[in-house]
Amino acid sequence: MELKIDSLRKFKTYRHLFFQLMPNKNSTFFSSFEWFRILVKEYYNNVYLLLSSKAYISIYSSNNRIKAIFAFFIKKIGKKKGIFLLGSGGKSDYLDIIKSDDFSDVDFSSLFSLIKSKMHVSNFHFYNLSSKSNTSELIINNSLTYKEIITEAYELQFSSYDIYYNSLSKNFKQNIRTSYNKLKSSNKTYRLELIEHISNFTLFIISFIYAKRLINKNNFFKFFFKYLFTFDPYFYFLKKNKSQNLAVFKINESIAAYMIFFKNLNNDTYYLSRIVLNSKFSKFSPGILMILEFIKNNSVNNTNSELIFDFTNGNEKYKKDFLASKKSVLGYEFTI
Repeated sequence: MELKIDSLRKFKTYRHLFFQLMPNKNSTFFSSFEWFRILVKEYYNNVYLLLSSKAYISIYSSNNRIKAIFAFFIKKIGKKKGIFLLGSGGKSDYLDIIKSDDFSDVDFSSLFSLIKSKMHVSNFHFYNLSSKSNTSELIINNSLTYKEIITEAYELQFSSYDIYYNSLSKNFKQNIRTSYNKLKSSNKTYRLELIEHISNFTLFIISFIYAKRLINKNNFFKFFFKYLFTFDPYFYFLKKNKSQNLAVFKINESIAAYMIFFKNLNNDTYYLSRIVLNSKFSKFSPGILMILEFIKNNSVNNTNSELIFDFTNGNEKYKKDFLASKKSVLGYEFTI
């Protein structure tokens, strides 16, 4: 068993290893190299972390086979140093260790024993782990003594759209019908568009809508801190890739709501990571209609037995209206 530890700045050197390990049975978009490089960018744009921590990428191998990639930073908490998953304290919906399917409990124990030995740090802080993630599974299986931190997320799962829609509450379906009727009576056209190539103009418009939303929710000082001086991984991803990860709901060809989403590597899960409304059209409930149209459109061409729509972190009421089930997003603090 061998562990190689290198500076995080050299992460591109190991790009090919991501494709060797992915996808595995529990892998998500947030385990992909595409998202990993966003986490790297987020880290190097966080002045506080740059001044208070050091970041590394580690490659674990056994029997001459690469079995895991673990990126982390070391930061002092009180008088002790701690190891954090890359992305901790950032805006990523989920974090995880990237591993092969045959990465065992023994490998997990060996990996962290080697890290402890090489880095002289024994305290680990892992946050934003899906309950289905590789890391959560391994921590529980290894019978570690840990402190568990639980936050809420919501997930919708079904096999038939018609059965799903009919199961929605009477009041919620009435609200949906009312929103469509308001559009019709106001002679408004509407449509959902999945943008295949995102133009700079579209990026500007959705950034403006998001900024306006933040100003309405916060005072101007908080807006400056949250928007102008904080790296945003989701907008950066769109800007960098300009790929089909943006859904917009248009009313009279103006963007009334939009959603940044990601598709799982095995195509059975959609992560609805950011949903933003244009307050100008709020009386039409464009966010609700956009989500419903998105779910319906992706159900029509579904070839899997079941589809999953992950609403990610947060317990907003609309997620419950869509009958999404509560699930846990986990954090673990433990010592090796």
